Order: sequence, then structure tokens, then C-alpha cells
Amino acid sequence: MYKVYWTENVTQSAVSKDFTELEMGAALSFMEVLRKQQCEDGSVGFVTFVSENPNSVGKPGVDETGPDYNWTKRRTTELRCDQPKE
Repeated sequence: MYKVYWTENVTQSAVSKDFTELEMGAALSFMEVLRKQQCEDGSVGFVTFVSENPNSVGKPGVDETGPDYNWTKRRTTELRCDQPKE
């Protein structure tokens, strides 16, 4: 299951939309629309996405890591509002 959250900047209210476990692509596309709207007119903000596996058999998260664990988060700048529009 997926959920997209965002803030309506005019009313400062939090909003969400649910997607099934088969709709990850639709959720990501919806986020892209919201982020473009955020760049164009600023009417929405704080666009984020969460997921939950309803068939999970254990607790979420990492219990322990091995000695060769070296994960780092990589960031992309594809949809930044401060970039010139083409």
C-alpha cells in the first residue's frame, strides 16, 4: 500500500491519497504532478510518499547490519524549482 501526502498551501491543510500495492507507478506519477504544481504556482508543498507492505512478516526497519554495510542516500536534482525552465 502507498500513500502520498502533501500540504495545500492556501489552507495550510494536510491532504493524502491512498494507492494499492499494485499502483506504485500511479502514486509516483501523481507525486510528479504535485511537484510540478509546486514549482509552477506554489499552491502545494511538502509532497512526500510512504509505503507499507501489508504482507510483511517481521518488524519494519533494519535490526542489525554486517561489517560491509555502507549504504548512502543519493539525491537527484531533476525536479528542483530553482532550475531554469526549458
